[in-house]
Amino acid sequence: MRDGWRIMQTIIHLFRIERPVLFYGSFSLFLATLAIVLSIPLAITYFQTGLVPALPDRDPRHRPDDPRRPELLLPA
Repeated sequence: MRDGWRIMQTIIHLFRIERPVLFYGSFSLFLATLAIVLSIPLAITYFQTGLVPALPDRDPRHRPDDPRRPELLLPA
């Protein structure tokens, strides 16, 4: 196991030195994909309602007694 781990570390090190764009680009591609996937529910909510989700205890425009969409901000 120890030798295999050392060989894997050497391969990764050589890959990082010889092909840095591919090495670091794969990380950036992963993070960009993750950001897009995590933002999809927010975009869907925004386009369906045109409103931004509210933080009830921080936004004075939030009305908890509104029967239509109490979890959303009311338009200003």
